Amino acid sequence: MDKVRNHPKIGDRIKVQPIRCIEDVNRVKVLLRNNVRDLALFSLGVNSALSPSALLHVRVGVVRNLRPGDSFEINGKSVTVNKSIKETIDKLLSAMSVVEDSDFLFQSKKLAGQPLGASTLHRLVKTWCADANLTGNFGSHSLRKTYGYIYRTTFKADLGQLARIFNHAYKRQTVDYLCLPQEELHSICMQEI
Repeated sequence: MDKVRNHPKIGDRIKVQPIRCIEDVNRVKVLLRNNVRDLALFSLGVNSALSPSALLHVRVGVVRNLRPGDSFEINGKSVTVNKSIKETIDKLLSAMSVVEDSDFLFQSKKLAGQPLGASTLHRLVKTWCADANLTGNFGSHSLRKTYGYIYRTTFKADLGQLARIFNHAYKRQTVDYLCLPQEELHSICMQEI
């Protein structure tokens, strides 16, 4: 019997990876430019540290009329709105037919009044990354991991700050979660005081 790809044995875990460079993030955005819902979902995901379930439970009233620099809270997590988040959410809200503040921002097409499902988000992220010719294992947590990875590697965010953002007890947990290379840990340990 052939092994099913990405099907773990009992007790095993498959770890999804972050998108590791801004150019690849932009490549996915270009692919999604004609799908306002998916572009807003991707943009909010990679520009915030929201977990997939928190991302899918954002309601319209929470994000309506926000400006860059404003913030909103979901599940105890504060998200600061940047230009990318504002633009994609505004386009999504404009494209949606009559929408109430209590409606989910990312609605299921199959179940009226319900948020998009986590398994659907996982499948969408896999599809977007495959369509952008990215190699690796991607899924719903890749959005959140991309946020942390890019902030760490490109903008030099401190591991302690990222650990707090991700609600991790230890920096090592954050290093593992973000799939940071072992060389970075070695480089940190080589610093002299």
